[in-house]
Amino acid sequence: MKRVLALLCAFFVTLVIMPPTPAHASASTSTVKLAWTYVAQADPKASHWNSADGALVGTGVQPPGVFRSFFRMDISPMHGKKLLHATFSGYLKSGACDPTVELWVTGQIGPETTWRNQPAWKRNLGTGTVADGFDSCFFGWRIGDLVRDAVARGERHLTFGMRAASEVGPRNLRVFGTDQVNHPYWGRFDTPALRFWYNTVPEVPTDPAISLDDFCGPGSRPETKFVPTTTPTLS
Repeated sequence: MKRVLALLCAFFVTLVIMPPTPAHASASTSTVKLAWTYVAQADPKASHWNSADGALVGTGVQPPGVFRSFFRMDISPMHGKKLLHATFSGYLKSGACDPTVELWVTGQIGPETTWRNQPAWKRNLGTGTVADGFDSCFFGWRIGDLVRDAVARGERHLTFGMRAASEVGPRNLRVFGTDQVNHPYWGRFDTPALRFWYNTVPEVPTDPAISLDDFCGPGSRPETKFVPTTTPTLS
């Protein structure tokens, strides 16, 4: 049992926290939603802009019908950075913890977004990966290339849509968190979230110099910038 829990914990850390590539000398940061909404087929004219509800995805009986959710996410911290890896993650509050939820890149959302007035569903990013255990379920997608391309175009945010891979057949309504979660095992975290691993592009150096403290000969320190050492201190 301990081995199973250890493997599960390692899988969760890999999915949500660590990149799947070899270690880099890099920093990491995360951003949360700028805005969000969901749409309901049974109430096609209703707006749920920045609702206090959870994000509904899939088909339900109570409430009935088909639901889709959208999130505007901040990518501005990656401007001027060399992005190594990025993930989108969501925490499932209720519903089946199986990878049958698709993440899409969509058009813009706003208070006018409804079932009848949905943004364009532009690019399907697939069903991602699921980490299940310790009374928790996390959905994750790797989106490094997508973020790099968007940053190169000068974009400051991306909008993502979540929908069931199949919106017909068995009822399978999921509710994803849209705020901060206090989990008994994982602690406090925000959901959904974008997490980035990156290097900062170095600035152009100014006032380059060789430290004259490297001079160790007799007499006073020379005023020249030449020192008798093959390992000078550069600054």
